[in-house]
Amino acid sequence: MHARVRQAIASRIASGQYRPGDLIPTEMLFCEEFGVSRITVRQAFDVLVRDGLVERFRGRGTFVCRNPAPRSAKRSPMISVLLPNAIGSFMAQLVGGIESGLRARGYDLHLAIAHERLEHEAELVRELITKRVAGALLFTCDTEGPVNPNCMEYLRVREAGIPMLFVDRYLPPLPIGYVVTDGRAGMRQLVDHLLDLGHTSVGYMDHAVEATAVTERRRGFHEALEARRLAPRCVIRVDRPREDVDDVDLAYRAMKAHLAGIGLGAGAAEGAAAGLPTAFVGCNTYYAIGMFRALKEAGLRVPEDVSLAGFDDVPEAAVLEVPLTVFRAPVAEMGRVAAERLIDLIEADAEAGAVSSANGGTAGTGENVRIELPGRLVVRASSGVLSKEASPNGAAVSA
Repeated sequence: MHARVRQAIASRIASGQYRPGDLIPTEMLFCEEFGVSRITVRQAFDVLVRDGLVERFRGRGTFVCRNPAPRSAKRSPMISVLLPNAIGSFMAQLVGGIESGLRARGYDLHLAIAHERLEHEAELVRELITKRVAGALLFTCDTEGPVNPNCMEYLRVREAGIPMLFVDRYLPPLPIGYVVTDGRAGMRQLVDHLLDLGHTSVGYMDHAVEATAVTERRRGFHEALEARRLAPRCVIRVDRPREDVDDVDLAYRAMKAHLAGIGLGAGAAEGAAAGLPTAFVGCNTYYAIGMFRALKEAGLRVPEDVSLAGFDDVPEAAVLEVPLTVFRAPVAEMGRVAAERLIDLIEADAEAGAVSSANGGTAGTGENVRIELPGRLVVRASSGVLSKEASPNGAAVSA
């Protein structure tokens, strides 16, 4: 609806019905003409301001620009979304949420994929400036260590005045805002569920990267155990992801190697082994699916011998032979909220006309946008009450 209003006003300007310098009719008149709300009309005006066709003056109204700039001379209403890969339902849900948030506000999406290569990500970030996009959402690539080598590239976008936000993961040292899932609280909720079922011997399959989305989950896992005066039974770290090997296969290989290391190879007798935790949590749900494959191959039953749970709900989790208990992160909502907050930054910046020195030059960076969205626990058949036959091996933490 706001696009229809915007197009009608733009056509009247192009035809000369509204001449340069003319006062545009009031919002209420457009509301009555098109049968829409004032919010819809304001959204139309926001885009017209960004396109350089009209300008607003506080207390005076909205006027046709005396020298309307061609659309190509202005920053396009295009939002660039940079992703490390395009694999799996997580990315599909995230992009779907972003796209719906942008479409509702009259913006277009430009998708760029780094293919898990930091050097390619750096090139894509540099292109944000030359392409003159309206704003950017960044889902950064994994790094080998705690330092992201592309930090300076992100800051150059900030210095160019292009509004931007991180999505799913962020870099604490940088003055750039973010919209993420509250992974720390979510993982605590997931582990608490297993502990409430009587499991005191809990293992963890960890991601071999230091992104905040990973470190916050890891932190939540340990906090949940520490609150019950327990220590993790074991922590298995998988290899850094590659485009040619998915997370399920990586987790399967890691769990298979762990089981072999404690004498539980393929065809092992049924029943939990003394060296194996009675419950495992995956840093993501694809890890839990990979662990399920390895446990089944070794002759172990889920949940009778080992309970399983994973972080993030994916379609495969509900249709697995034993449906998986998961923490459902609000992935699509995260994308939508990130898009909305970014557009708020863009339009606030346009309203101001320039980056204000009064705020220290941080307009457009959204460094005060720090949103952690809650998810919810989804209990399925993979998590069960600890059986009397199982022998917990969790080590209590000393006072």
